[in-house]
Formats: sequence, C-alpha cells, structure tokens
Amino acid sequence: MHAAAAADAPDQTALAAAVRAEWLREHAVNLLLAWPRMLRQPEEPALVRALIGVAADARAAPRAWTRLLEQDLLGMPPADFVHLDAAGLEAWHRASATPLAARFAAARRATPSLTPQPMLAQLSTWTQADAHALAARMRSDAGFSQRPHWDGVVSESGAGARQFAHPLLAAWRGQSGNDAGMRMLARLLELALAATDELPAVNMRAWKLHAGEAMAAVDTARGPLLHWLRIRAGQVVAYRILAPTEWNFRGGGVLEQALTRCDGPDDAQARAWVLALDPCAECRVERSDA
Repeated sequence: MHAAAAADAPDQTALAAAVRAEWLREHAVNLLLAWPRMLRQPEEPALVRALIGVAADARAAPRAWTRLLEQDLLGMPPADFVHLDAAGLEAWHRASATPLAARFAAARRATPSLTPQPMLAQLSTWTQADAHALAARMRSDAGFSQRPHWDGVVSESGAGARQFAHPLLAAWRGQSGNDAGMRMLARLLELALAATDELPAVNMRAWKLHAGEAMAAVDTARGPLLHWLRIRAGQVVAYRILAPTEWNFRGGGVLEQALTRCDGPDDAQARAWVLALDPCAECRVERSDA
C-alpha cells in the first residue's frame, strides 16, 4: 500500500525480524509436532516452545539457539551439521542421537524420488520486469493466484527450492533421492543455518507498477507470498493474493507429480509428501482404487 501510494515505507528491520521468527517457528512446528504426530510418535512441544522463545531474537541470543539445536535437534554443533558431506550424513543417520535425527534416518528411501523439477527463482533475484509480468497476470487472470507459473513453467517453492543446491541436500539426494525427506531436511538445514549466520536475510520487496498500483512480496517458510493491489481516490479497488502454497499444490505441480509415484499398501508416502510441502491448511489424504 505504501508503494502504491508513493508513500515512505515503514522501517523494515522489525518487520524482517518478525518474518524471520515466523519462518523458524513454522519449521520447528513442522519437524517437531506435525511430523511425529503423523508417524504416531511422541511430539516435542516443550522443545518447540523453547525454540519459539529465542527465534524472535536468534541473533541476539546465539548461544541459546545453538545449544537447543546441538543438544535436542541435531546431536552435534550446527556449524558442523551444515557442512556434513555424504560420509558425515551417513554417520549422522547411524548415530540417530536425537528423536529428530532418528526420524530422518527412517525417512531415507521411504518416499518416491522425483526427476528434477523447475525451482522458483529466488525472490532476491526478481527484477522490475519480473514483478510487472507477475502483476499483469494477477491483474488480468483471477485464476492465476490458484494456478501460478513462472513464464509458463510450473515451479516448486519453499525451503527445498531455496536450499536445493546446498551440498548437504545434494548428499541426501545421493543417498535417498529427490524425495520428501530432502524437503524436510531443507527445513532443518535452515534452522541450523540460522545458528551459523549463514541463513540469508529475509527478503521483503515492493514494486510501484503504475499510478496507484503496486505489488509486494515476502519470502516465508513456504516460499514467496505476493500481494497485489490498486488504489483509486484513497480507496483499495482491487486486491489479490498469491499464497506460497499454490506453487506446489496446483495441478501439475510438485505434489501432483509426487502423488502419481506413491505406492505401497497405505497412504503413508502421500502423507509424507503433503507434510514435506506443507499446505498451511488442514487437509486429508484419501486413497481409492479405480
């Protein structure tokens, strides 16, 4: 709204800190509550509360953040974890020093592997031309927010896309494939990177497009969240939102491709893929035979 009205934007320091805390909270809830719940294992709410307690100020309290990760999540210093090679990752699986580490050991080769999919361009690389192209689609096509694409290409978003090229995820793919476990590991990797100051700063961007029209984007745990609006005579006359979930859960997206490869006697693989991509809404997996 500030961009559309050509007004001075508020200080983004506090906003970025809040978004970063939400980012880390979402990863912690996914890994320590939703995942064990799905597997019918004990959840770890006390650990989630402790992580949330320092997530909002992780940089100001690095010792507390690092200690929680080392003792309760990783079983090793975060700085060592983020630089594991294939042999180190194999040793980490064998050790299974924490309940979370044991879940990752069990997740190897537990879900189907996909051929490499297009990954959504990082928000930090978006140009003014990219913003204009996305805004034009949001403006003219009401369905674009439910079926988004990047220049006609259906792309994956989220932690798995952001960290896909990281050596730790490459090591996982060498052992288990391009699977749901890799997307879960990307979440854990970002928690660990936050303790080593290697997690990139939160990206929040806004573009003034035309008179009274603007688009803004912020990178969230699930990927970029876009808001587009048009203001006329001081009132909002059009407003559209593209949620991060829609990149992965749309028809032809990464989830659909994963579901076509799931097999086995139950829906465990499908539920694992849904959780790894995380729809940010209650959902249910139903299995039926044709």
